Amino acid sequence: MRSARKQLLQIHKRLVRRIKREIDASIGALTPELRKYKRAYNAEFRHYHVSTKAELMEAVLASDMVFLADYHTLRQAQQTLVKLLEEVLPRRLEIVLALEMVRRDDQPALDEYMSGAISTEEFLENIDYEHTWGFPWSYYQPIFEKAFEHGLRVVGINSSSEGGAHTLEERDNIAAEIVTREALARPDAMVIVFDGDLHIAGPHLPAKIKEQLRRYGAKRKTLRIFQNNENLYWRLAESHNEQVDVVRLRRDAFCVMNTTPLVKYQSYFNWENNREELTPVVQSDWMLSREASLDYGEQVHQIVRTIAGFFEIREEGLDDFTVYTTGDLDFLERLRENGEYTPDEVKDITVQILKNESYFITKGHILYLANLSLDHAAEEAAHFINHVCAGSAEEPLEYEADFYYRALKETIGWLGSKVINLKRTCYKEKDFHDYLNENAGKKLPPYEEEIRRISRYVKQHKAMERRLFRKGARRPTLRRIFGLPISVHIGVTHALGYMLGDKLYYAMMSGDVKKDEIRRLFYEPLHEPGRAFELYMHYAERMESIQERCYSKDVCM
Repeated sequence: MRSARKQLLQIHKRLVRRIKREIDASIGALTPELRKYKRAYNAEFRHYHVSTKAELMEAVLASDMVFLADYHTLRQAQQTLVKLLEEVLPRRLEIVLALEMVRRDDQPALDEYMSGAISTEEFLENIDYEHTWGFPWSYYQPIFEKAFEHGLRVVGINSSSEGGAHTLEERDNIAAEIVTREALARPDAMVIVFDGDLHIAGPHLPAKIKEQLRRYGAKRKTLRIFQNNENLYWRLAESHNEQVDVVRLRRDAFCVMNTTPLVKYQSYFNWENNREELTPVVQSDWMLSREASLDYGEQVHQIVRTIAGFFEIREEGLDDFTVYTTGDLDFLERLRENGEYTPDEVKDITVQILKNESYFITKGHILYLANLSLDHAAEEAAHFINHVCAGSAEEPLEYEADFYYRALKETIGWLGSKVINLKRTCYKEKDFHDYLNENAGKKLPPYEEEIRRISRYVKQHKAMERRLFRKGARRPTLRRIFGLPISVHIGVTHALGYMLGDKLYYAMMSGDVKKDEIRRLFYEPLHEPGRAFELYMHYAERMESIQERCYSKDVCM
């Protein structure tokens, strides 16, 4: 039998492949140029040896030009640049920052901003930041603050523009011209180029700059620093070295490893869906000097206190939990070795992880965060509060009882998450109908085929609910819905619970349902026979007249 560690690693690989497919679908098929471009990037990581931050910084200080890779939605990527600046500034008198995030045409506005002539708001408006870049400004702002504090020269190297996009090679050529000009104008300066990770592969921007410098009879000692390469992480993790934070690729190239591939690609998915994330926890060597050292547990504690405070829940034990994330590859192994968890319970938890679901595990009070979004953290915090208030089922429930038990638990989790993020949205009944209509007769990949199955059962269950409301029957008539495979069972209960929770939230906001009534829901003994079914149907009937407020497609996430 595979070890739990290997099993979890395989699950993470499958989830990363799925997220990358979804990202690719959202941005379109790769062009032949981009495929070629990526091949050169991938070739950088064939060989490596474990290194240290100290060795990396020694190489940085010995270089004239440093290329640092950026992954635009990942806050850790921008933090690495700020940390490098903190380390280098006391030792180098002159530094030039060349940033992809600002277009060359916007250099006058950038100069005004760096001189203090215009405010941040005016700068962002002048460069049309939301349309020309659009990634979270809060991630990039510390870079500009550090540059302003030390009077650094900052230049924009991006040449893409709306309606006039350049090829990748053209963009590299234009960026090379700007960087070369700056290097020649300031021969004693260290030039730090912060560009997308693909651009800093050897044959791309670095080669273009080297070629242009040669025309002027000039040379610069260069260093390239990649970040969080996926294949490197898998290789490190397979040898139990996932905590390694720096590897050396060759004499003039390193890779900083400060997060997992799952967190990296989820950051894009969260950005695309406007989901705020927890503050990343970084190793102490990469911690910014101004950062408060809040680990994920402490951040979740703040969320628990916020939700409990809103609902006026004052119970002892609200700080008695442990947080695990996708970076904890020994998580399943620890559960198996613990001795408190049955094989079926571990299997259930594994299914949740495979679905990229965060999960509150009642035994041991464990919050497993499959995603670092605030939504996930807040939902599991609400499940924990509910457990403290009302307890949980100690023995496995029959499928029918378990169905409504899970649905109501998801309702409570959704309500708690809305306290933290009132903009959070979920699939509505209309979305499930639309999904079925749009994909009727299509052959779908496994993940989407499962969403289609979930959609069918959600549609059938909602129709069954209305029959019960009309006829006054006491028991559901769709017996087969309670015998679904566990992953579909979880998906349907999530969907029904989310929809009900969303309506209850807006009913509470409008005064149709009192906050005290929602508070009492946290204390309901849902594991008692028949109670979850009774409560689900009670609220589903009351909420039948509540208007749908949003139509976002955030299903079961």
